[in-house]
Amino acid sequence: MTIFFIHFGEIPVHLKLSMNQVIKYHPDAICILLTDCTTFKLKGLQTIRINEYTKSADEFSRYYKHMSTNSYKFELICFQRWFVLKDFVNKNSINETFIYLDSDVLVYQNLFEVIDLEGYKMTVTKGYGPQYSIFENASSINHFCDFIIYNYTNNEKINSLVNNYKINFLNKNLNGGICDMTLLGLYNFEGNCKDIFWNNSYYFNSTLSNINNDLKDLGYNAGGFNLNFFVFSNSCPKLNNIKIGALHFQGSNKAQIHRYYKGRYKYYYYIIGELNLFLNTFKRKLKSKKKQFKFLK
Repeated sequence: MTIFFIHFGEIPVHLKLSMNQVIKYHPDAICILLTDCTTFKLKGLQTIRINEYTKSADEFSRYYKHMSTNSYKFELICFQRWFVLKDFVNKNSINETFIYLDSDVLVYQNLFEVIDLEGYKMTVTKGYGPQYSIFENASSINHFCDFIIYNYTNNEKINSLVNNYKINFLNKNLNGGICDMTLLGLYNFEGNCKDIFWNNSYYFNSTLSNINNDLKDLGYNAGGFNLNFFVFSNSCPKLNNIKIGALHFQGSNKAQIHRYYKGRYKYYYYIIGELNLFLNTFKRKLKSKKKQFKFLK
């Protein structure tokens, strides 16, 4: 049983919390961080140099066509992580079920025990979310990466992606564009994925700020989320009697991840996190006041 994280650059606090919590709920699993920040160490985690596993990722960069208002580097890396994962599992002969997690998720269950792939190649969340990706074996990640390559090298497929970007983003003047989630959505549409969002036993959310919409989609009344109970309860965290499998702290939600963390040194991280929130709020208010003062002058 192996769980992977992939990250370039300095290790942020939210990733440290994510990894600590994974280790807590998966005591028998091998937890690996593939990174270029090789000085980072964490008890229960193997830190491995990513440079040895970038051959396929570098090859993909030759085919990648940027179609997003986000930066070229950001979107490319989001794609390349799958190829890094592919090279690692193949080079190290990992041919059993393994998990890849985004850097901004907190898990609350042993995912190997609560998720049955039922013959699917991998998991997806709410149609196209890659934040909790469980792969059946090495051939599954190979198949997904081959699918990505095909969509960027076949003329009909690449033209379809270009039209998607023009119609749904450029013409509507919207931010975003074609990303790895777009490809995962297409891969899911072809019947390759198990969507763990529609799981009757455990809740795997889309992202923290979307909880009320998630509950509506699952057929529950919105507004049932009690933050204080969740943070301080010693029982298994729940939402409307659904056991939480994992939570995703996408974008600005990362600033709140300490409030939901249940791993090692949780009280320390909670205090530090609240202090940072207070300081950032104070800085924003001060900046706003300065702008108002300049305007009045």
